[in-house]
Amino acid sequence: PTGVVGTITHTRGYCAAAAARSSEVRAVGMDAEQHKELSPGVRRLICLPEEDLGLARLPGGVSWPAVLFSAKETIYKVWHPVVGTWLDFTDALVEIDPDAGTFSARIAPARIDAAPVGNPPRAVRGRFVVTDGLVRTAAVLPLP
Repeated sequence: PTGVVGTITHTRGYCAAAAARSSEVRAVGMDAEQHKELSPGVRRLICLPEEDLGLARLPGGVSWPAVLFSAKETIYKVWHPVVGTWLDFTDALVEIDPDAGTFSARIAPARIDAAPVGNPPRAVRGRFVVTDGLVRTAAVLPLP
């Protein structure tokens, strides 16, 4: 409804929704995925070379590509309602901080320059958690 921003997500055995007043935040996004390894084909589609290098440095025990995939889904859910255009997996460069449980993304300059609205998000920051066989990510885009 007018005056509200929101997001939904679902995966096997889990669903969630969030909403906020548009007078307080610009957009919200979240995603949930099964905590499992991604196929090599999917990983090639979503990971930039810099991200692959970063994932290789992270501690074991977590499917970091699944966290990256979920973060990118969340970033899209923040981007699209504000800008109204597609954001490909390779249009956001994501860094994961495993100790803080956070991720940050820089949007590709070409996407920002092509945005049909003023002041598109240049960066998105969010949080993640891996528990109960799930990867969950969420982000809030503040007002400019």
